[in-house]
Amino acid sequence: MNIRKFFQNKKGEVFILLALVILLYLMLLSTTIYNVTQIPYIEPSPEQDQTNNYIENAISALYNLVDVALNEYSHGSEETTVRGNFIDNVKIIENYLDERNLVATFSVNETSFSITNSSMSVNPVYISFKCSVSISIISINERFETTLAINVSYYVEISELLGNENYIYCYSIKQGIEYPLSDCQVTISPATTVTNIGDGSYMADLQTGQLIKVVFNNNILLWKEV
Repeated sequence: MNIRKFFQNKKGEVFILLALVILLYLMLLSTTIYNVTQIPYIEPSPEQDQTNNYIENAISALYNLVDVALNEYSHGSEETTVRGNFIDNVKIIENYLDERNLVATFSVNETSFSITNSSMSVNPVYISFKCSVSISIISINERFETTLAINVSYYVEISELLGNENYIYCYSIKQGIEYPLSDCQVTISPATTVTNIGDGSYMADLQTGQLIKVVFNNNILLWKEV
């Protein structure tokens, strides 16, 4: 068959046009099927990948705010001021999550809020923070809800005997778990040499009437009378 004559023939033109229409339809059909079948397998967005990390970071930040509150209180701030600052700082965490497409609500139970500092004469001396915080974090693919009963305290304790080898113990208790703290700044007045043993204990020659000053790594301050 002569191809040139075929294209010049009206029937040939109709045939070619019909073939093109069918081919275009099949292409559109295959594209539609591909899109529909691929929807469940779309890769999650970076925000979805990081959801758990954001939640963990937020809870970690919340405990950091506890140390900030203890820091303020140990340096003389009133409890009402510390509580107000804590609540304001919690809102910053909410905004951090909201900016990452996570609907976050942190509710501080103010009636459970308690921050106390012991007398310098007791053994051990301590500063303590207690508060209940309800957390709700909602993302596209999950919902996280919990209530944290926060209980954090810092302690300075001395050994019973006075003499050449007395020990000062620095530690924290967070959610019932004790952590020895070997990165504290321990000074004694009148001046006495202090040796950091490295396991949360500090050796010194203690005498009655001395005053021990301990600054924890997060700048929380405690005083202890010998």
